[in-house]
Parts: sequence; C-alpha cells; structure tokens
Amino acid sequence: MKIIVIKLPKFLGKIIKKFIKVS
Repeated sequence: MKIIVIKLPKFLGKIIKKFIKVS
C-alpha cells in the first residue's frame, strides 16, 4: 500500500492518507 501511495501524486496521496486515518 505504501508503494501505491508514493506512486500516486502528492495531493492524491494526502487524500488517501486522510481517508485511511478517518477509517
């Protein structure tokens, strides 16, 4: 999962990180 986040754009990664934190 970390690799995917790194591959995605910075703003996209931030959104995913926030979503995971909220989950």
